[in-house]
Amino acid sequence: MTTLKETRQAILSSVLRRFPEREFNIRRMMEKDQTFFDLCEELAVAEDALANVDQFPPAIRSERRAEWQDLVDRLAKEIDGALQNTRNRI
Repeated sequence: MTTLKETRQAILSSVLRRFPEREFNIRRMMEKDQTFFDLCEELAVAEDALANVDQFPPAIRSERRAEWQDLVDRLAKEIDGALQNTRNRI
């Protein structure tokens, strides 16, 4: 069973792999902004699904891979935008 702390760490790790230079802002925003936290959580879930797409039947595997990759890319872009907006306000 995964603890809340482990889940939060997995979410944080997922975002930090993409934006390591923004760790301070990511940690701060995850604590203070539920919408941002939810985006980060969605990214972690989508990356996990993408990593496990080979478990799908071959007939639908490439379609699911493309769908999950598109979602990962869109979420990363949205997170990047949120981080840039925060930087512009500081």
